[in-house]
Amino acid sequence: MDASLNISLPQSVKEWLERRAAEAGFDTTGKVVEDLVRREQEREQQSRLEAHLHGVLNGPPATPMTKAHWQRIRENGLRRLEQERNK
Repeated sequence: MDASLNISLPQSVKEWLERRAAEAGFDTTGKVVEDLVRREQEREQQSRLEAHLHGVLNGPPATPMTKAHWQRIRENGLRRLEQERNK
């Protein structure tokens, strides 16, 4: 369910939103605001991802996986699968 939000904007911003809605084919100025918020959320998510990747790439070198690592991963996966089946 959509929530409602009432805001006060300068007249120039309201006019810009109206122009943007008309030019971009939005049904309402509210849809323009919704689109702007969604894009800002995507930018924030992208920024967090890039920061995380930067940390990983500049962190300590990775440890090579051994047969024992892969065996432990398989065992853990099989144990979890069995637990899910027994629920």
